[in-house]
Amino acid sequence: MVRLAKMKRGWCARATAGIAVFIAITVFSGCFDPLFPENAQRHPYERYSSLRGNEAQVESEDTFGRPQANLRERLAPLESR
Repeated sequence: MVRLAKMKRGWCARATAGIAVFIAITVFSGCFDPLFPENAQRHPYERYSSLRGNEAQVESEDTFGRPQANLRERLAPLESR
């Protein structure tokens, strides 16, 4: 009976330590700078388009006024802009 109680405490301690490590990793991994800055060029032709005044907006508003990625305009052929 005593042996069973010690096994339960050992399992509980390991589980608690595992959860604590998971929470620590989760909290500390969100504290880093993003990999690319917000103003970095997204593709090689962005400079070409911006110099000619044809740059596409990064975000646009949907029908409810929420910002969303402007993929349709950014991925359109250059001739159609």
